[in-house]
Amino acid sequence: MTIQELISTPRGGCDGADACDDLCSVEDALHQALALVDPIIETEKIRLADASGRILAADVRAAVDAPRFDASAVDGYAVSVNHLMGPGPFDLAVGGRIAAGDPTDDGYPRPVAVQIFTGARVPEGLDAVIMQEDIDRSGPRITIVKRPRTGLNIRKSGEEYTSGATLLSAGAVLGPIEIACAAAAGLGCLEVWRKLKVSIVVSGNEIRSPGERLEGSNIWDVNTSMLQSVLNDPRFEISDIVRVSDNRDRLANELKRLARSSDVVIVSGGASVGEEDHLHAAIKDAGGAVSVAGVAIKPGKPVTFGKVGKALLVGLPGNPVSAFVTWLVLGRPVLDHLVNGPSHPTSHHVKAGHCLGH
Repeated sequence: MTIQELISTPRGGCDGADACDDLCSVEDALHQALALVDPIIETEKIRLADASGRILAADVRAAVDAPRFDASAVDGYAVSVNHLMGPGPFDLAVGGRIAAGDPTDDGYPRPVAVQIFTGARVPEGLDAVIMQEDIDRSGPRITIVKRPRTGLNIRKSGEEYTSGATLLSAGAVLGPIEIACAAAAGLGCLEVWRKLKVSIVVSGNEIRSPGERLEGSNIWDVNTSMLQSVLNDPRFEISDIVRVSDNRDRLANELKRLARSSDVVIVSGGASVGEEDHLHAAIKDAGGAVSVAGVAIKPGKPVTFGKVGKALLVGLPGNPVSAFVTWLVLGRPVLDHLVNGPSHPTSHHVKAGHCLGH
């Protein structure tokens, strides 16, 4: 189905017409929708490997200093600067070899050089590392051309951060950098906000699954696949997907059932004011209430927000383009709020490059 076909898909009600009164502004609709519910407060601990895309619920603090010990930043030779007397050059015996992870012998009383590799612990008493490219080696001895400065090529213990330092703050979206930071802090698990449970209801007698044969005035169901895609997010869990006919009682029963197990119920279709649009009445029949019934936005005027029990009800127009636009402008910011995530801008202001005619 092409974009042109999506735009021309028949739909009932007054979406795009001028017959609807008392419409909310986009800003007021978003404000009222956000006021309906509070962000989730339940958390869970998950493995670091499963944390991508989730929202951090507690600060991540360093368990140890980083680096945990004085470490060589290069491959080279560790020396004691105080043992290099005079202007140089300096001739020293090579008194050992240390690679990353090796146990370290701190007993080097004589003026010696210790071959050392990147990441290895610098032995106590040695306070500079000279790159191997700057050394002349002949058998068991090396020649240093000039006296190094103290601390050369050494990553000092705690220079990146110290034990107890806050590395990530609650509310951070866990991407590759944040997960790497948590791993560097030695954490195998992270505390995150639990997933938001979302159910999808698509209404309409004319709706058929993509791939099914169309007869009469049937159309293919675009919105289920679209909503599954936009909800394909580690922060969300699609708990149920239901298709219902244009029947007020059936819709009310489904809303009541889904509200018991969902944080959010998204309904596509039936939100306008036609005789076959039953969403507003079904919400009330299910014991809920409508807070927003129509927004001054094109496309997408019939968008609806309400509550059934503790569940937020988001009613999107049946037209796929209208449904997608209202999801981006109103639906997504509300769900971001519920999962304690960062908000996304709902609009962008641009300046015309030239005067527009009337």
